[in-house]
Amino acid sequence: MVMAATQFKKIGIIGAGAIGSNVALLFSSAPTNLEVSLYDKDINLTKSFIAHAPTSNRSHLKGPFKDLTPFAASLEDEASPLPNKGRVVLLCLPYDQVLRVLTELQKDLREGDVVIDASDSYYRDAEARQKIMNKNQVLLLSLGIAGGYQDARRGPSMALSGEDCEAKKKVLGLLQAVSGKDSNGHPCAIDVGEGGTAHFVKMVHDGIEQGMMGVLNEAWEIMFKCLSMKLGEIAEVFGEWVTDGGKMHNNYLLAVGSEVCYKRKSHITQSGSNPTTSTDTSLHEKIDHLSPFLVNSIQDTVTQDVPTTTTSPASTTTAHFLSATLLTHYISAPTIAASHYYRVASSHRAQRLALFQLVGGEVCAAKKQAEYAYKDSPKRKEFLDHTLRHGVYIGFLTAYAQGINVLLKAARVASPRWPKDRVASIVGSWRTGAIIEDDSILDLLLKKSPEEEILQQKNLLPTLPFAAELSDNLHHLKDLVLKGVEWDAHVPALSAALEYIKYCGGKHLPTQFMQAQIDYFGARGFDLKKEAASEEQDRKGIKGGGHHFEWEKA
Repeated sequence: MVMAATQFKKIGIIGAGAIGSNVALLFSSAPTNLEVSLYDKDINLTKSFIAHAPTSNRSHLKGPFKDLTPFAASLEDEASPLPNKGRVVLLCLPYDQVLRVLTELQKDLREGDVVIDASDSYYRDAEARQKIMNKNQVLLLSLGIAGGYQDARRGPSMALSGEDCEAKKKVLGLLQAVSGKDSNGHPCAIDVGEGGTAHFVKMVHDGIEQGMMGVLNEAWEIMFKCLSMKLGEIAEVFGEWVTDGGKMHNNYLLAVGSEVCYKRKSHITQSGSNPTTSTDTSLHEKIDHLSPFLVNSIQDTVTQDVPTTTTSPASTTTAHFLSATLLTHYISAPTIAASHYYRVASSHRAQRLALFQLVGGEVCAAKKQAEYAYKDSPKRKEFLDHTLRHGVYIGFLTAYAQGINVLLKAARVASPRWPKDRVASIVGSWRTGAIIEDDSILDLLLKKSPEEEILQQKNLLPTLPFAAELSDNLHHLKDLVLKGVEWDAHVPALSAALEYIKYCGGKHLPTQFMQAQIDYFGARGFDLKKEAASEEQDRKGIKGGGHHFEWEKA
């Protein structure tokens, strides 16, 4: 149930970057029309944003403020629905700035105030900060925003967590008023529980996103370099996949990919400036046809996951947090991990060029395939319509499975335990305003099956609906990986997805040989085939090797 958003009249936002500025526009627009006080340590950034904001929003935007004290004072509201006329402050900051800002802000806060951390903080760090702030009678909530900065303007998918209280419910009502809405009008903003759970959910969302982006990036290279497709042709194919009602219908990343292929260099925005809502496109329209495609001008280095000369530590770190979580909870997620390692390796361009000079393009460069290079080639059409499309779909599906398996594990080990429908609620909130939005995949995951509720299982892969998709489409992924390897395309995420399915479904893995070697030099023991665990025994836990052989006397 969406609570009356008009209960709130004011909100404060700290951070006037891409996310913060667009969230400010979101709250200062209908249906909430809040008075938004905006603070950033860079006063000129705030001043420039407000000056260029749409006229309809500008009267609702307050700032800039020279420091946090007048900013906090501007939020006073006699009609506030929160206890003690509490104020609401939203932090839209890089994670490494949150603790500093909270420390500086504390002197200007009082009992009843609510601070919402919308950064990409590690969920354990968020929980530690909540305990400190709550001792001072200030409610600190975690907020995971699953959309990009454009969705922060239009209505994102959001997950909220923290101490269960009336103030939290009122804040959720406000968020639901501005969030994305699914096809039934349900808000895609939900309460995901206590502590830093919202940051945990955001971390998983970003992991799935990263895996899907890795898969799509590899498909793009095959189309662009191996099939010699023009960028406009690639854009058309992605657009068809999004709109024709088949696999990957309404996939956000494909829609963005189509637009990326179309954009020309005249659309570039100077680095460091705020994206604005200017409607003056006449100049772009005049020179578009003369400008080169922007994607061809972009360097092949993904720098968000590594320290750079301008950001240390790295500004985006949910990938690091998820990698640590996968190891901590013993979860296999190779599509997500391969995409992450691929991105990290891409950032080290000088090292890549050094190796390229030694081994040359015979090994490290994708090759044009003459028989697929013609638009009307039957081989190209067959490849695009079946091998590539369905291979990419299974790659996306494995990224989803790996991320959701993290949520399923968390649901089993969390204290207090998550409700049985928690994971389904989280997945449902990705219907609109999330970067991983994909109707065909979400329909599969949320479909009510008479045999089983697949989002209440231990692992997605062996569920009947999921296994059926794998059976119908896995050969396409296999063919795609084979072609990618043959053509020297870069396919780490696609090949990881294929091998993940193979070893997760392997009845007899060669790891028996590995275990024998481990016992040889480590005396770690092994299980025997004749003692093969039943499903019931497996639920009780892994035995861990009750036998040892003295392979060679010490």
